[in-house]
Amino acid sequence: MSSSHILILNATVYTITLLIYYVKSKSFNVGTLILLLYSFTAWASVLFYNHNLFRYSIHYSKITLLPFIYLYIVLMLFFYPFLKFKSNNIKYIKPPNPNKFSVIIIGLTIVQFFDFLLQIPSINQILHNNINWGETRSVIYENEDWFWFNKYSLLSHIHLLAGALTPLVLTLAFYSYFVLQVRNKWNAIFFYVTILTLVINQILVAGRGMLLIRIIFLLSLVLLFRGFIPEKKLKKLKFLSIAFVVPFIFFFISVSQSRFSEYASYMYYKYAGENYINFNGLMYHNLKGTTNGTAYFTFFTRVFNPDGINYNTSLEKWEYIQNKTNVSGQYFYTFVGAFCFEFGKVGTLLLAIISSILVGGVLSKSKQITISLILFYSTGIYILINGVFFFILQGSAGNLTIILMFILMVAFKGIRFN
Repeated sequence: MSSSHILILNATVYTITLLIYYVKSKSFNVGTLILLLYSFTAWASVLFYNHNLFRYSIHYSKITLLPFIYLYIVLMLFFYPFLKFKSNNIKYIKPPNPNKFSVIIIGLTIVQFFDFLLQIPSINQILHNNINWGETRSVIYENEDWFWFNKYSLLSHIHLLAGALTPLVLTLAFYSYFVLQVRNKWNAIFFYVTILTLVINQILVAGRGMLLIRIIFLLSLVLLFRGFIPEKKLKKLKFLSIAFVVPFIFFFISVSQSRFSEYASYMYYKYAGENYINFNGLMYHNLKGTTNGTAYFTFFTRVFNPDGINYNTSLEKWEYIQNKTNVSGQYFYTFVGAFCFEFGKVGTLLLAIISSILVGGVLSKSKQITISLILFYSTGIYILINGVFFFILQGSAGNLTIILMFILMVAFKGIRFN
């Protein structure tokens, strides 16, 4: 079987899985969105592989069947709890304690607003200078301390905290503004400050891909809370969506043209479809070692082994991964590929089995839907959406997200396991 035929077979399997799940669910829910995303990129890999320029790229490699079998099994193990927990079946969400919720919302708003203030000098620079988005991305890869506030420990840690809160504040902001029926000015302030800060942060780093991912994540929140959004607010949501998506399209095209000029259209194929190809042809059979938590779980590594991390920038990190595993770390391999770098193929399979059991236990055994459970579920969905390309909760900020999720879950009284 040729490489192209294997890619087509792979895409067909994901599509069939999507159709079966959709028919059984009888609804376009969050699980459907996840399977649609992975099916879309699977077909994009077919188009990328058959593009005229593909054979000249670093991604050109022979595709075999075994890596796709392994990837599908591991992905479905990770997906299973989230597919079983059908968002369209949620009938009631227990409201949080109003006073506690207000205090948490105000605190999170202050953190994000302060982070926004830190960006003002950079915003001013963009408004008064001709910015080359391609050069901006190169500078970030080579020097991740290029923001002025990174010179000051307290300010850089506030920015780190704001970044780590991303999926959590998006979930809480959406819930507080569109779902809660209590009139509270802080709910509206929290929502708009959250959206503004996250958009500005990505514009300043020319992060068109991350903005796209966050749009998809917001769509998952719409599907999650769809049954609880009043008609009036649903109309406002549609207006805000148009007002946000249209400028984003222009931004996306502008950044792509600046970075890739006449090759921009080819790069669309590449970014959308390289994940499966890289996992199969570049990683699976070439993986010779593991990083043992030092590549993606750096926050925890620094806690238990302060000298375990000896790189500072993305370029150095990618080189470190290659030295440890014999595979370049700079390309998309899905989040499963990231786990393979850290724990090996057998370790990742075991992790998927354990995760499926534990996460499934949390999502299926909880007696009622609480904000804590929603935070747990939405953070998992955030990982899966980003995971079609890479493991999003990596590094200090990403690892901190995991800790903050549990802190907020406890703050909202946690979830019941019996």
